[in-house]
Amino acid sequence: MGITNFMDLNKRLLLFVILLMFPLIIHGYYNREYNEIIDPTVDLTMQSMRAHQTQWSNFHFYTMNVDTPGFVEVGGYNVLNDDKLEMVPFFRWRAGPPVETDNQLDFYIHAESRGFFEVLLPTGLGYTRDGRFKLNQDRKLVMLAGGFPVLGERGEIFLPEGMEIDCSKSGMLFVDGQAVDRLRIVVFSDMSKLDTLNGSLFYLTGPAAVLEGEEYYGVQQGFIEQNNVIKALIGD
Repeated sequence: MGITNFMDLNKRLLLFVILLMFPLIIHGYYNREYNEIIDPTVDLTMQSMRAHQTQWSNFHFYTMNVDTPGFVEVGGYNVLNDDKLEMVPFFRWRAGPPVETDNQLDFYIHAESRGFFEVLLPTGLGYTRDGRFKLNQDRKLVMLAGGFPVLGERGEIFLPEGMEIDCSKSGMLFVDGQAVDRLRIVVFSDMSKLDTLNGSLFYLTGPAAVLEGEEYYGVQQGFIEQNNVIKALIGD
């Protein structure tokens, strides 16, 4: 075998080995836990960097959503768990300030941050405090963001033609003085089962206790709930 052929064979073998190991290299890069680090101080420092990166990502996320109505901030606690530093996320369940819009299809819920409009998502029921609604081509009441149907006590809400749309404190919708349907308002007493899709649309991960009755909420027409990120609101 000539020298040139021998070198080509070695190159092919080397390339084969690299291709064989490539998935393992990539898997190790994205899933590394730095278990090879023996020094506890260095290990804790690298864990804290991960926690800081998560907190920093949360900061950017809620800063970008400063103008998203109904947006709920996600905070986080840095805790030690089995000698590992972790960032444990949590929702800051507080109501954002009401903003007047004078739009007859904008609504705000007074319910101490526990009230949500019920909407229909492709995957099932969803919950939001983003009260910006509109009528689609079929005069169905839908969310302005995403076009998801808004639910009433009778299901999807269709508003007939009319000059004036009004809403009572209990969420009853009227068109030219005629009652049509009541907005489905869900007031949770247990918030632990709520998870989010984008910060303003939520879904349940399990059964959750709710407070039934109109005495637990009030709907205000012509207002929307601004995001609840206090730092973003005050410019910090």
